[in-house]
Amino acid sequence: MTTAQYHKHFINQLKTIYEEREATQIAEWVFENITELKKWQIRMGQHEIDAGILGKLNGCLGDLLLHKPVQYVLSEAWFYKRLFFVNENVLIPRPETEDIVARIVEDLQLRNIVYPLILDIGTGSGCIAVSLSKELVESSITAIDVSNGALNVARQNAANLDAVIDFLLIDFLEPKEWAGLKKYDVIVSNPPYIPVKEKASLAKNVISFEPHNALFVPD
Repeated sequence: MTTAQYHKHFINQLKTIYEEREATQIAEWVFENITELKKWQIRMGQHEIDAGILGKLNGCLGDLLLHKPVQYVLSEAWFYKRLFFVNENVLIPRPETEDIVARIVEDLQLRNIVYPLILDIGTGSGCIAVSLSKELVESSITAIDVSNGALNVARQNAANLDAVIDFLLIDFLEPKEWAGLKKYDVIVSNPPYIPVKEKASLAKNVISFEPHNALFVPD
């Protein structure tokens, strides 16, 4: 089977659970990642797919048809111009969260704070903390989370993107654990906010794969 033929088959399979536009976008993301070809090469490719590549694509398709988000399938997500590692220990970074980073950068520049101390509560993948570190090169950032799994992901992203951040395992809802914290210029958080009673209304790819402790709060 050629690249173009399997690409078309891939999209047709995804259309059983996604709208055509989203199915196409997901297919292109997966094919670019696995084959390392450009979009036009994928669509026009008439050469046979290597057996190893085909096996990887089949594996991705199987996961996607179980409603597993493409970001978890490929272990990557884009956020604020950078590629982050993600797995099921952390929420997938949302595009709207980028606005938080942009607002903080703008606010600190307006206030002429050159060496800000920043605390990120519930850092998850570290997308906010790492992005702020890259945008505000003179900042000092502490990122905390209640999940060791999440902190491991955040540390990997900081290492991958050359960001210096102090990561701490802290449950911020327990005041007795605040002792190691300082006074900060900025405290930022993107905390859980969905009431448990709304769980049934969420998409399957969210409810079945993303960490519930990062999504839900008591009713």
